[in-house]
Amino acid sequence: MFTGMSKGWKVVNKDSQKGANMVNVIAAEKKFADENPELVAKFLRVYMKGVDQMKAENVKLAPAFSKFLLDWAGVKMTSEDAALDIKEHTVYTLQEQLKFFDKSKGQSEIEKWMAGMADFFVEQGKFTREEMDKAMKSGFVNDKFLNMIAK
Repeated sequence: MFTGMSKGWKVVNKDSQKGANMVNVIAAEKKFADENPELVAKFLRVYMKGVDQMKAENVKLAPAFSKFLLDWAGVKMTSEDAALDIKEHTVYTLQEQLKFFDKSKGQSEIEKWMAGMADFFVEQGKFTREEMDKAMKSGFVNDKFLNMIAK
């Protein structure tokens, strides 16, 4: 998006305008997570501190974010573009994330979002419906570690 904008392209629509939700998913290898739940929770706690810092400091983090992208991912992004990315990229606090996992009224929001993404990949022919149904019923989408750090 930022490359296009730098060439004078205009943003005509955003995911949020289409009712789409972009989520960051943190995955852990099941065996490792089952054997080391405290370590996984510790990692997640550090991640959530970063989220809290992003919410508090917002675009002030742009120079550090730009350096991180270059050092970690080899992506060159100006501080200005990094500030735009931070501004446009919604991050959720621990309490907000826990609400997305709430099943008190049936399927949780996060399950609905993941099902929508799964349907997309089935429609694209990347996976069969059976493969996606098996994955979606496996319990891989859960709030176990969020609840651990919430206590």
